[in-house]
Amino acid sequence: SEDEIAEWPSLESGVLCGGVKDRFGDYGLVVAALWTTAHRSETQQRRCLLVESWLMSCRVFDRGVELRTLDRLTEVAEQQQCETIGIAFVPSAKNFKLGAWLKWLMEKANGWIVPRRGHTGGFIFVVPA
Repeated sequence: SEDEIAEWPSLESGVLCGGVKDRFGDYGLVVAALWTTAHRSETQQRRCLLVESWLMSCRVFDRGVELRTLDRLTEVAEQQQCETIGIAFVPSAKNFKLGAWLKWLMEKANGWIVPRRGHTGGFIFVVPA
């Protein structure tokens, strides 16, 4: 919620947003990633950029926007002195393509999966920053 985001410490969290324009027009705001830094208990690493929520329009998925977003998150992780990037994921019928992409990314980057604790369940896909 907006109130929960407002409570995050300003130097340890943020929101990454992006839009897409191409020869067919302006798609507007199509991606938002809410991140915070996490420590050992959540990701089994000393310091991790934890993406708590990654929202993306299905119109631009599989068109490189997810890779560009990950590139930008990597830059943020370096600025925050994080060793890894963790992406929280709760499987559903609507996000199965993202789940497959995260599994591909994890395997390609020699990452790992951590079961998510708490009320939402799911997993955290962790990759080196």
